[in-house]
Amino acid sequence: MKTPTCKRRFRNCGDFGLCINIGDKGYVLAEDFDTFQSIFLYGIKGVGRIGKMFKTDHIDMSEGNFYDIRDYEGDDVIFKSSEDFYLIGFNNIHKDNWEARLIEPDETKLDLKSIYDKPDPVYSRCFLICFDGKPKVNGKELKRFDYSEVKYPKDYNIELNGGALGFFMKTS
Repeated sequence: MKTPTCKRRFRNCGDFGLCINIGDKGYVLAEDFDTFQSIFLYGIKGVGRIGKMFKTDHIDMSEGNFYDIRDYEGDDVIFKSSEDFYLIGFNNIHKDNWEARLIEPDETKLDLKSIYDKPDPVYSRCFLICFDGKPKVNGKELKRFDYSEVKYPKDYNIELNGGALGFFMKTS
């Protein structure tokens, strides 16, 4: 029997990092709290289980889903795949505060006005990240790992085309 392996890559994007893991069924990854920086995960392919080491709670992950794991910060973390997998982690490399979500399939325009058009000034920086497929933003086709800062008051028209696009807002 072949020992499961995992190819891991990291991309520093300035304000954040993208951690890419492509591995075999049965692969186990354990990272201590100093090393583990992912606060959001997107499963492109496969399934697995992630949890805080030596704790009973965990998340059963599946492809096509987005996971908020901010409460894993400061903990040792373990992941075990139950089939071949492809995961992208959003890493909080500067220990900032972030909010994030996937763009919904029926969302055709990114509404930044609801974030920025408030009586008190908002100094958040916002980014779109392509996780999968070939979505279009303002007519420009994106590919996996493409990202861009989005700024108010510019409008952003979105066509997901079956892809996955994440919206991230740095709040501190």
